[in-house]
Amino acid sequence: MKAIRVSTHQNGTLAITDLPLPTIQRKGVATADRYRQQSTGEIPRGKDFNPIPSNFLRAIVLSDGAFKGLASQPGALLSFVISGDVSLMAGSRQTANPKPGDIFLVDGASAPEVVLDVRNQCRLLQIDVAADWPGPKAELQRPGTINPRQGTTTNIKRIYKGADDKAYFTEFQELFPDVPDQWSAPRQIAGFRMLCWEDGEMDFHPCVINQLGLVASGELEIEVGSGEKQIFRAGDICLSEDRTGEGHLNRVRGAMHTTNFVIETEHLWPYKL
Repeated sequence: MKAIRVSTHQNGTLAITDLPLPTIQRKGVATADRYRQQSTGEIPRGKDFNPIPSNFLRAIVLSDGAFKGLASQPGALLSFVISGDVSLMAGSRQTANPKPGDIFLVDGASAPEVVLDVRNQCRLLQIDVAADWPGPKAELQRPGTINPRQGTTTNIKRIYKGADDKAYFTEFQELFPDVPDQWSAPRQIAGFRMLCWEDGEMDFHPCVINQLGLVASGELEIEVGSGEKQIFRAGDICLSEDRTGEGHLNRVRGAMHTTNFVIETEHLWPYKL
């Protein structure tokens, strides 16, 4: 996982620098008891569920070639590469080549000047962040475990709770728009959290809040009550909506970076029938 910032110098030129992140660190086995109690209302949701403020999330599928529409929303924008090949150009000399799972931040002044050159069905997610994000407590992160997905297919799933209180996987075609080169309508979110979890596991637990998890490094295996398992690697996505019931089990291999976007139920994507 690589995180970069594109910013504007006083002379008007653009610069690419490393981006520190406000990441929660976790290692080893994590208890599921708190999640089970919170899902039933036995105890209130704790401060762990207070996300970093953000207002919207949107997605795009890009045709091969130059893309200049990164800043069709105002302000500071945080973008996540989901698939494809990207070359980010800042001025005549500096370039960066973010891979699936990588992150780049552009401020309100520099965003209109950034040009992307994309290939191989590039897909991006994007959210807004505060102008002073990530703030003074953010730190440069280790890249995490390099464990690229098998093949070129992105694993994008939803987890929902069935009538039997067990969790199930389904496809998540609703996330990306059908029309290329156009951003999806901004979808309201409550915010986001960033986590680095190394070689861990959490037993079956409900999610308590709806969250769309984007894996940036390492490997996440999720198992649901039916016994089905799915593997998520850099650029893969899973939307967990099983807020009550038996829930799902997490197994983490290596140092896994994730960004989890918190979404209230009324703002979730309707299912495509």
